[in-house]
Amino acid sequence: MGTKAFVKFLASIKACISTLIRMVQHLEMRVNMFKQNLDDSSLAETEQELADTTSQIAKVKEFYIEVTTHWSKPENRVIGYVVWAPPIALSAPPHGSTTDVCVIKLDKKKFPLPNFRGNLLNLGVC
Repeated sequence: MGTKAFVKFLASIKACISTLIRMVQHLEMRVNMFKQNLDDSSLAETEQELADTTSQIAKVKEFYIEVTTHWSKPENRVIGYVVWAPPIALSAPPHGSTTDVCVIKLDKKKFPLPNFRGNLLNLGVC
């Protein structure tokens, strides 16, 4: 990921946190409304959603810290190198589709288990 894309990625994480914070504010208002109306069924459901959203904020903030701590330097964002890449094939048989493939040798140190298992790679979520 280049610097421009990385800056956009960080901004998207911050935007996600902001959205979740606004959701928490809305849920807190609903909780207060349900308490005033003595609506126990909706109150319990909304309180659970509030707790889940608050927990999600903590996880996304933790992810943001992880990304800024370990991936801020451009050299830390290099996860591997292309070792084979044939020319792009236009109208490749049998269906006439474009074929654009490559083989990348990944730096295993960047993908500690359990995130990396052979051909399956989980880069995280937000």
